[in-house]
Amino acid sequence: MKKLLIPFKISLLTVLFCVCLTNAGQRRLGTSAANGLVIQQIILKGKVLSAVNNEPLAGATVRTEIASIKTDQKGNFTVITKKNKGTFTVTYLGYQTKEIQHDISTSQYYTIKLDPQQNTLDETVVIAYGQTTKRFNTGSVGRVTAAEISRQSVANPIAALQGRISGVEITQQSGRTGANFNVLIRGRSSIANGNEPLYLIDGVPWLSAGISKASSVGSQSPFNSINPSDIESVEVLKDADATAIFGSRGANGVILISTKKGKQGKTEVGLNAYTGISQVGHTMPLMNTQEYIEMRAQAFVNDKISPTSVNAPDLTLYDQQRYTNWKKNLIGNTAHLSDLQLNLSGGSDKTQFRISGAYRMEENVYPGDEADKRASAQLNLDHRSENEKFRISFTSSFSDYKNNILPTDLTEGIYTAPNLLPYEDNGSLSWSENGSAVYNNPLAATLRSYRTKTQNLVSNLNANYSITKHIAIRLNAGYTTIATDEANVYPLSSFIPNNSRISGESTFANSDFNSWIVEPQLTYNRSFGDHKLEMLLGSSWQEEKSSGRVIFAVRLQTKLDTLG
Repeated sequence: MKKLLIPFKISLLTVLFCVCLTNAGQRRLGTSAANGLVIQQIILKGKVLSAVNNEPLAGATVRTEIASIKTDQKGNFTVITKKNKGTFTVTYLGYQTKEIQHDISTSQYYTIKLDPQQNTLDETVVIAYGQTTKRFNTGSVGRVTAAEISRQSVANPIAALQGRISGVEITQQSGRTGANFNVLIRGRSSIANGNEPLYLIDGVPWLSAGISKASSVGSQSPFNSINPSDIESVEVLKDADATAIFGSRGANGVILISTKKGKQGKTEVGLNAYTGISQVGHTMPLMNTQEYIEMRAQAFVNDKISPTSVNAPDLTLYDQQRYTNWKKNLIGNTAHLSDLQLNLSGGSDKTQFRISGAYRMEENVYPGDEADKRASAQLNLDHRSENEKFRISFTSSFSDYKNNILPTDLTEGIYTAPNLLPYEDNGSLSWSENGSAVYNNPLAATLRSYRTKTQNLVSNLNANYSITKHIAIRLNAGYTTIATDEANVYPLSSFIPNNSRISGESTFANSDFNSWIVEPQLTYNRSFGDHKLEMLLGSSWQEEKSSGRVIFAVRLQTKLDTLG
């Protein structure tokens, strides 16, 4: 038995050794056996580095379609794949994932550099006379980017801030298209002196109050002439950042608007167009004629008063079977919206440019074809010298804004008695019925007309020259002009008929606002190890001029008119 056993052990070890040699040989040749099939295995090698400082990234994940490994302490990796040509991905915490194309006919070794991910703490934030990041910002600054603005179909950039910045309360004065907004930053701070914040567009002061003079209802917002698609970001300064340099002007907060600039690269053309419709959504259900009459009759019973033609014409004189849908007549229109944006941008590493044009038309749910229209254009040029010491940036935007939507809120009329006669048989407005006392028809407002035209120009020039590595001089200058022309016409047919008025009334207004600002600055920046020192010495000259005229015209009956 011993003689037979020993040769058997030797033979078994020999077989196992041969199998191991065979498998090892297959791995070296790049093949493996599985279930009788031979699968090709290709070895890829390389190193993963940081694109910032070329330091190796230990523990980065390299993944192919059949394997996933981690890099060693020196960033090296060896991974297998089954394709001669294909892709593999490299990931590392805090860095952007990268997809690499491989081809063993050209190379099997790859040096991969990963770019750091953009951390929200490192996003650039515009503050008073400079920029910083959220990581190093010591004040309270809210920010809305162009990406967030582009996701909202708004005509006014202030509307894009609603509900997006803590401590900022934004409400529109009325539902009328183009109406002004009330902006409160951290609550109301004054009773009589206003609570509007200070606005700056590319460092140029901007109007904060409504600019309508011919109408006291639904004052027009000055931001209606600003195209939201031309805005890069909006920063809201809430505390010390607002008052540190702007002083008492920033007591109610400061809103900084930065417009888009050209970017280095090949010339690109961007086109964005959309259209849509809007209608009044869900409103409270109102009573029909039968329900309304029952309610009114019960009210007189409860008060122990008898209805008469004077105190209850809706119960005694109006048709008890008629039903008028006032919501449909007053706010039941379908409003159409059209928006077109076109821009051209590009440039070299020394000079960049951006040119844009836009047109927007938005109707209202009121009866008629009134609309809010805006045509705008913007130009931006940036240039820097070969030695990087001199930089200059120029931005100018122009807009032509028109609005002929009624400034009156017709929503108030939806609570009119449902059995009131809206029109006579000849199509004219009805003012009385069956000898009843003259009543006020809510459709009378639709006979009135309103128009406003605003032209706006905003220009900004920023120049910077580095005297030394740490000292630089800077000049910021800007000019703004806004001109408005309004007309509000109330014809005689829109008033309740009576003997004391034989004509309508009209209000005509125009206004001009001009502002210029010049701000020279001297800056000093220096780093000491982990510390950084920044100093700013500057001055500001600003002048604002405004003028306006309002003409109110009305013709009343006089004795001379009566005598002929």
